[in-house]
Amino acid sequence: MVLFDTSILIFLTQPYAKVLNDPVTGEPVSNPGERVDYLIKRLNKSKERIIIPTPALTEYLVKAGEAMQEQLKVFEKPPFQIVPFDTRAAIECAFALNQNKFKNKKEKEEAVSRAKIKFDWQIVSIAIVEKVSAIYSDDLQIKRFAEKYDISVISIASLDLDPGKDQLELVL
Repeated sequence: MVLFDTSILIFLTQPYAKVLNDPVTGEPVSNPGERVDYLIKRLNKSKERIIIPTPALTEYLVKAGEAMQEQLKVFEKPPFQIVPFDTRAAIECAFALNQNKFKNKKEKEEAVSRAKIKFDWQIVSIAIVEKVSAIYSDDLQIKRFAEKYDISVISIASLDLDPGKDQLELVL
């Protein structure tokens, strides 16, 4: 079981969306839509369940506009499973925030009060509760939080391109 963050969801329904930069190198990522498409093919082949946390879904749907209903249908069928930020995830999130080693009280208050951080902690908390093996995301905050819980975070730039796509078909 794996979890997809907003950055991955965008390229599921909009393969030619705005080119993004690798969060580590800052360089543009080549063919992000093709990378995500090949990832889905591999996950489907291995019958991997793909978790979509409701906080990430919210971030995604805010930008969907009139296409919201149509794009939501993509995520409501296998291999996807929309998972809410429920009581278990809320408890895990509060525990994680309380256990985190902030430098001082002000830093903790900033981390807890900022909406972006709250969403990121909610997404990671859902990943913890659902026991995912990996999170696919380009968000450095999610990476920082998830790695504290030994959950690997995989960026679009590190995804493989389909090696069979560039091969020519041999006509006999």
